[in-house]
This record gives sequence, structure tokens and C-alpha cells, in this order.
Amino acid sequence: MSILHYPNNFVITNSVFVENHQHGRGIELLHNASRMEATHDSSYNEFVAESLPRTRHGSILENLSTWAQHPDPPFSSLWLVGPESDLAHLCADKMEKYLAASFFFSGELGVDDPRQFFTTIAYQLTTHIPAYEALIDAKLRQSPGLISKSLKIQFHELIVRPFQQLQARGEITAGSRGTIIVNGLDECKGDRARQELLRILTTETEALPFRWVVFTRPDVVVDQRRLELKSTALSNLDAWRLMDKSSARQGDSTEHVVKVAIPREQYITTSSNATSLDLS
Repeated sequence: MSILHYPNNFVITNSVFVENHQHGRGIELLHNASRMEATHDSSYNEFVAESLPRTRHGSILENLSTWAQHPDPPFSSLWLVGPESDLAHLCADKMEKYLAASFFFSGELGVDDPRQFFTTIAYQLTTHIPAYEALIDAKLRQSPGLISKSLKIQFHELIVRPFQQLQARGEITAGSRGTIIVNGLDECKGDRARQELLRILTTETEALPFRWVVFTRPDVVVDQRRLELKSTALSNLDAWRLMDKSSARQGDSTEHVVKVAIPREQYITTSSNATSLDLS
């Protein structure tokens, strides 16, 4: 419909026409390239935890919550290695107000495409950080092909470089929502893609203003010959092994979870070998 109805007897001078319909087009592209079913609070994940082994998690959730709020924690990347359980879901629910993003891999639900990992994380970050949203929107309107690039390029162009720009301009305001949770990395489709995600998450996240919590089963982390984590892991990365003990009551499916620091010579090089988080 025309803006002017039956125009006559007027003159337009020094006119400037602004095209508004493209605003947010980059964010729309990012959303379309994401897998929002992977977020912890999606309808896909609403009842998943009910079908997983239940855990008696003791103080682990409180420790994680304290760590997420601490202004200067001893490490910013934490890997929890153990059997499949509902602990990651409980953690996401407990830390909801501190979450910046989450991605829950699930082969059973078909949420396992590594190409949608960083786009999904990036899209969630845009919903919490307006300055980042503006950067990403402009970047993707100019270079829409970024969403189909390699994992390494996606990570650097969609996450690392925008936050470097924001930090240089003094505009980084992640605020309290500074935690990113990744669950089920072992269910990521494709061995090489899984290795690349593992490499990025253990070696290239240190400069970002986020705290990463990664839940995975041992078979992804333990194979040092394939992944070679010992020589490349971040100095500010810590790891806990979650051990399970059978319940004393017969028929009780609940698992007791015991947190044990992973020895640095066995899995990954860490700056701390502490068995608990006492940050008070």
C-alpha cells in the first residue's frame, strides 16, 4: 500500500529514504541456522530428565551455583565426566538465572548436528547482550555465508571476534548471565567434528567472558591418543569425574554421585587439582 494516498500539490526536497525491512535480517538467518530444540528449556528437553538415571548430587549443584556467581573463580571452564544422568538438567534448572546459553546434544532426539552448535550458542547470546546482537546482525547481513562455514570459522567469526570488538570498545556487558552449559558432547554426530568441538572448547575459550560447564561421558575425554588433550588444554580448565555408587535399597534407581578431581596426568592438564569448590 502506498504511504501517500492520492498525492498532489506538494514538493519533496532533500529527501532521505531509509530501508527498515532488513533490520534483524542477520539475526533471522542465525535463528534459522540454529537448533533451538537443543536448549535446556526447550519442549524437546521438558521431560527428558525424567527418563534418565536420577542422581543424589549432594553439594555439587550448590558448588556450581557458587562458582557461577563468583567474581574471580580459579578456573572458567569446568568439565564433568561421568555416566549419563539427570545432573546436567538439574544444573541448568538450578543456574537458570546465570545462564547465557546451553546446548544439550541428543542422538535419540536427533539433536546431534555439530554445524548447529555455535549458531545456537550465538543466537542465545544475542538475546541477552544487545551490543552483541547488533554486531552479529550487521555481520551476517554483510556475510550470510558465515553460518555454513567450518566449526573453527563459525566459532571465531560468530563468537570470538565480536566479543573482542566489544571488549575493545568497552561494551562487553555479559552481566550475571555468563555461564554456558554443554551436555552430551559424546552424542555429537561425527568423530572428526566431535574432536574439533572438543579441541575448541578445551583450548580456545579462555579469552571469552563466559564460564563453560561441559558434561560428557568418559569415552569422549579419555582417549588421549586420539584427542591429545594433555598438551593443549587451557591453564584455567578444571575437570571432575562423577562416580556413581549403587543404592543400598534394592530397586532404587537413584545414583549417589561423588565428585573426584581428575588427576592431571590421566586426562588433562589443569591449574587446580582441588576436589571441591570452596569459594566463599
